[in-house]
Amino acid sequence: MTEWDSHWIRFLQARSQREEEQVLFEIVRSVLPTIRKAISRELARWQWALLQDGSVHPEDPNDICAEAIARLIGQMRALREQGNPARIQNILHYAAGIAQNTVHTVMRRNHPAFRILYDRIMYVLYGRYRNYGFAVWNGPLPGERVVGLRTWYGRPPEESDRYGEWRSHPDRLAARWAMFPDPPTIARFFTHLFEWLNHPIRLTDLLSGCARIWAPQIVASGAPSWSVQDLPDVEQESGRKMDYIKFFQDVIREIRSLPLRQRRALLWHWSGTDWCIIAAYAGCGLLEFADILEVEEEELYRIYPHLPLPDRVIAERLGVTQQQVINLRKSALERLRRRLRPADSITRW
Repeated sequence: MTEWDSHWIRFLQARSQREEEQVLFEIVRSVLPTIRKAISRELARWQWALLQDGSVHPEDPNDICAEAIARLIGQMRALREQGNPARIQNILHYAAGIAQNTVHTVMRRNHPAFRILYDRIMYVLYGRYRNYGFAVWNGPLPGERVVGLRTWYGRPPEESDRYGEWRSHPDRLAARWAMFPDPPTIARFFTHLFEWLNHPIRLTDLLSGCARIWAPQIVASGAPSWSVQDLPDVEQESGRKMDYIKFFQDVIREIRSLPLRQRRALLWHWSGTDWCIIAAYAGCGLLEFADILEVEEEELYRIYPHLPLPDRVIAERLGVTQQQVINLRKSALERLRRRLRPADSITRW
């Protein structure tokens, strides 16, 4: 039995509030270094945005850490009340995931334009625009990510006069090629940029330049993260008025409460359009789905272009039979239909 197993069992069996608080203190003390490390790593990935956003002060890691700890304690208490203690298999990984998601939440709340832009760029690099031939890979330095054309995969970033021009004056290039930053425009712009550079660059430099070009336009437009042109006309289908935002926020909340295998069997069966609909109206980015599915960000973007996954593939990923996948999805949908109204608005899922 590990130290974590011992803490968790004591927490589940705590008979008084004082005993519970004591165990929680020991748990938080043991995971605090992991939480701080995860927050530091995630904030470093967002420096490209924080350095460009002059309207706010840089994020305080201590504030984010306090929010992450509060979330962790809340999740643990909720799991105990729900009788679902097996949800946490590895407390360190679980705490790190909460810390990362807390940073994403803070960025979405305090820097919405950059959160929107980041989602669009990742969607272009990993999502439906793979036919443009983009790729992202690990660079020679720890934690460094490199981006460019797929034919350059594995090459380190190179220093050049044009690379320096991109870092110093990305707006000059944007005036030549870029318009409003919808995903198709971003994809075309990246094609021109990489052909002009003729070598890979650091992902942080790409993000920083894009932030200087496009974030002000997104702020001014108030545009949502995703186009909602494909939204189903729920009001017409159900014959009732519906608050879309509240409904899809409820969808996210209820999906989170499902067992992990049901979440994966359900979401991997939905199309990318369905994900975008939920993301647009629930006010979240695609990275929210990484947290819900408990997968790494890179895996999420590898899976996304292939949605919906066949039951055979889902079964292989879950280590179950195809019939079990069908049963898991059926159970998940039945629970959603019981808890969400109007039920017929999710029939197509």
